[in-house]
Amino acid sequence: MVFHDIHCIVCSRSLYLHPSQAWKVPGRWTPYKDNYFRRFPKYYEKMRTPLHEHELEQVNPMTVYQAYEGRWKCDNCNAESSATLYPFHCSLCSFDLCYSCAHMQLQKNTTAHRHPLQYMETSRLLYQNRNGIWRCAVCKNTSDNLRQTFSYHCATCDSFDICRLCFEPRQHPVHVHVLNLVDTSLIYMQTGGSWVCDICGNSSRPFET
Repeated sequence: MVFHDIHCIVCSRSLYLHPSQAWKVPGRWTPYKDNYFRRFPKYYEKMRTPLHEHELEQVNPMTVYQAYEGRWKCDNCNAESSATLYPFHCSLCSFDLCYSCAHMQLQKNTTAHRHPLQYMETSRLLYQNRNGIWRCAVCKNTSDNLRQTFSYHCATCDSFDICRLCFEPRQHPVHVHVLNLVDTSLIYMQTGGSWVCDICGNSSRPFET
């Protein structure tokens, strides 16, 4: 018995259908598709997220971006998608999130800071009185230089933000394991946060991987 491997147009998960249930003409609306969506409506039609100030609605990209043949880009991770994946869309400002970003864990307990950090659109939501400008506590670059409007923000501290480039784990060729950003004062408390690089042997500054 042969089964067809297709993917859900909402969450991109793999679906296995019997040949009698397969959609015969890819990319076209068929009676089976119509019956499928009537029986199984989308679970996440509307949502709120700290990543954006307005309500987002999951839409068919062919209806929103018909001029681009349904192609669209996530405004968080910048991943480009085709019409087969449905974005979470803001009709007021054409803001889009992919499924992964819309359901990502936004608040994280991390060794990069003594308080939990929340990933959010800080330029729009918190720093409007500064023209949306914030500064990364690690690399010291401004959001304008980084061309980023999102940051990992501490709601407890005053104006503490870490950019995505600094916060996200990295795989380095000198080590077999993934390296994470840490506040060395939390890791090496017995030395007051002082530590020595295992490659060059020099003492280094806080907030290093």
